[in-house]
Amino acid sequence: MFVRDADINDEMVLLKVTVVAATLCDSEDLNVSNIIYGDQAERYQFPYQISIQEKIYDYRYHHICSGAILSRRWVITTAYCVYTCKYSIRTVAGALVENETHSDVQIIDVKKVVVHPNYTGEISENDIALLRLSSSLLYSKAVSPISLPLRSIQDNSGAALISGWNAYYGNLEKGPFKFLFYRIVYILSKEDCARYTMQTNITSENVLCTEQISKGYCPGESGNTLSRRGNLIGLSSWGLSPCGVTVYTKVSSFTSFIKQFITVRNGPTNVDIY
Repeated sequence: MFVRDADINDEMVLLKVTVVAATLCDSEDLNVSNIIYGDQAERYQFPYQISIQEKIYDYRYHHICSGAILSRRWVITTAYCVYTCKYSIRTVAGALVENETHSDVQIIDVKKVVVHPNYTGEISENDIALLRLSSSLLYSKAVSPISLPLRSIQDNSGAALISGWNAYYGNLEKGPFKFLFYRIVYILSKEDCARYTMQTNITSENVLCTEQISKGYCPGESGNTLSRRGNLIGLSSWGLSPCGVTVYTKVSSFTSFIKQFITVRNGPTNVDIY
């Protein structure tokens, strides 16, 4: 969920153009000038990225949120994305453009939705959900899981990489785009993050915040993945639009919830429990 708040006009945190892309992900092909302001992703760049789609009024599937692959049978996203779904939903893996027809694309129905039991809807605590797929994904160069964060990974400051589907450019003048995008974002301090979450009932220990964006692409939907060094550290939950501070569910705060359904190993070789 991305909301407007005309009353908040805080000083933004400026991007540091000296960030080295290799510290954020495993790809050696990223151009630093591109990821500073964002760019369209290349094939195989984010094999864990999922498009979550719902069949709605016209009996067609429409993209509703982003998510990430945790294992062959489990996908992670925010609870907000699926909390009120009334119709069938599916996941699309291996795609670069919505409704793309490509040999890499895998489309699998969602069999079961597991919303965190303490999530109460809209902007609230525990905005996280797991999706059980009706059949297993086939791992390939285009489709593979992302690792969960280890305890030793610091996720409360510094640069991270965001990727997702619906992005906005600048101040929304050009509207949303329908391709997979990515860019560098900077995580705000706990103190700065608390200034935004204090207006809600959200505990700042369970979220991450990234700075306001004044140039380039910025996130425009829930479930966008925030990663560092190949680990999933956050899922976009809500934000101040246009292109304001974005609040993410802090994945490391919910590993106990995830482990109820998935056996988590160090690295992306997760194994399903059921």
